[in-house]
Amino acid sequence: MFRYLHKIALLLLALAPAMLAASEFRRFEPIVVAPRQQEGALEVERQPVPEELVREGVMAIVAAWNGPDFGDYVSERAYDKSRLVDSLALHAPRDASLRLLSMQNMQTLAQFERTGDDGVELVSEVSVELVTQVEYEDPVSGFQRRNGNVELVLEVTQPLIEALWEE
Repeated sequence: MFRYLHKIALLLLALAPAMLAASEFRRFEPIVVAPRQQEGALEVERQPVPEELVREGVMAIVAAWNGPDFGDYVSERAYDKSRLVDSLALHAPRDASLRLLSMQNMQTLAQFERTGDDGVELVSEVSVELVTQVEYEDPVSGFQRRNGNVELVLEVTQPLIEALWEE
């Protein structure tokens, strides 16, 4: 019995460096990303953004879809903005319209205060999932409806009202 335990102990000692080396391959390193907040902004504790503000922004984007003003709603920080706007103008049928069927899973991703043109403002990055429907008339197939799911990240800016008196 002692010989078996002795052999097992020696085997474990012999395999220990290999097991330690193998554990090195399983280490996960975090992905480095650019900070969301802008320079000079002050990060604050996250609070929910009123749903009505998000809905207003979403409805403005839906109304501008497939129109000349759509590019105004796409951030300059968006990856390949011009390609998105050009592709929509080139490939979407001219009479196509976008309808919002539902808005769900709204979540505040980041929030910070910054000094803007109108004073101090609260800037929130909000993710929202949309269920949409594109409707258009196809010359061959007739009236068409296509459902889709989209996730948008909106930047919502709210003015902050500061107290004029001290407590």
